[in-house]
Amino acid sequence: MCAQGILVGVVESLFNVVLVIVVSVYMLLDAPRLSRFLRRLFPPGETDDDLITRCERALIGYVRGQTMVSLVIGTTAGVLMWLLGITGVFHNGNDYAIAFGAFAALVEVIPYVGPWIGAIPPLAVALAESPSAAIAVALAFLFIHQVEGHIVIPKLMGGAVGVHPLLVIFSLLAGA
Repeated sequence: MCAQGILVGVVESLFNVVLVIVVSVYMLLDAPRLSRFLRRLFPPGETDDDLITRCERALIGYVRGQTMVSLVIGTTAGVLMWLLGITGVFHNGNDYAIAFGAFAALVEVIPYVGPWIGAIPPLAVALAESPSAAIAVALAFLFIHQVEGHIVIPKLMGGAVGVHPLLVIFSLLAGA
């Protein structure tokens, strides 16, 4: 039963990825025509209130917010791995803290699974070291993701896109 649920989740995720790619390609290919259609559908008023301008601002804000979230998560992951390394809990954490943090920041942009993918390399290295190190690393990443989902994303993304953090939290809950 559990394997079937995982398989369904993987198939749905792959379908969504393919769908996003196909829609993105069509939107890029038909961008001028799509823009003309949207301008006819929503005629521009004042330049600052134009629908296209507002969408562009929201998209730029989203990219800026996602970049900030990635930097915060990567920095936090690197610092926590370094702290676990210097305290002797995870000896290799001290050596690879920058690499672990950079990797966590890079994969953070992948929706849903990116944050968990970022935990795989430090968990693998910690597991090779000792089970207690792996537990400490897992708890550190669990802490990072809880803070990310409840504080960092609502605050940074809400500010970047211009939406109240509470609305961001409700949106995240609705999408989950």
